[in-house]
Amino acid sequence: MKALVTGSSGFVGSRLARALRDRGEEVIGVDPRVGPETNRFGIASKECYGEQYDLVFHTAGMVDVTQCEKDPIGAWEANVAESLALARQITVKKAFVHTASYAALTPTANIYGRVKAEADFWLSKIPMPYASLTLVNIYGVGGQGVISRFLLNRNPRIRGDGHQVRDFVYIDDVVDILISIGTKAQLGVHRIAGERASIRKLAALVGRTDLPHDEALSFEIKAPSDYKPTIRAKTTLKEGIAKMAAEAKEQGLQVYGKYAEEA
Repeated sequence: MKALVTGSSGFVGSRLARALRDRGEEVIGVDPRVGPETNRFGIASKECYGEQYDLVFHTAGMVDVTQCEKDPIGAWEANVAESLALARQITVKKAFVHTASYAALTPTANIYGRVKAEADFWLSKIPMPYASLTLVNIYGVGGQGVISRFLLNRNPRIRGDGHQVRDFVYIDDVVDILISIGTKAQLGVHRIAGERASIRKLAALVGRTDLPHDEALSFEIKAPSDYKPTIRAKTTLKEGIAKMAAEAKEQGLQVYGKYAEEA
């Protein structure tokens, strides 16, 4: 099948494009940034205008929450306007899969949640085979989240008191679920469930105790109490962090905490 992956130089998009190629699919990876899985450099709505695909995995957008707060118009253009332009300018046979965010379930909390909610709403109104997968905090080598900071940074800090609770899912599970939704044309709304833990628990799992604290971000969201997942990830936090540490070491990265000494 011919598959388009937007954001193919990003954390999720690059892993997804690689996995699809390993399956033997024809993959068009589009991203304005250079990356090994990207073969078209630019904005997808322009690079792919008028083309037809069996599958589209739309992972591109402005995903840095702080950047969205600093540039709300840019966040809207990247996450809403570009998503709609792409969907209206290509033809999709089997499934257009959009990576949604659980930040969109509390859209008043920050700009990122607002624009992700709007993108999902309008994409669902376009006459095409549409599926969305609501993602929680994804971790793995190449990610920028709290687990990466605890595992790969020499001097990480905890924002707030550390009692904040979040849901975490390993990157390989996300890729497998996205591919399943797309190739099986499982249209509609899907919500992934990872493992829920406090930031303090994460620090303990990695073996980074007694870390200094910074002030909490004013626009940080809370884990939605009414979040109802439809798909459960299979990798536990303990398993995922161990896999992440092993992969980091294979790539020659410095690992900290209890995994620094483990083989």
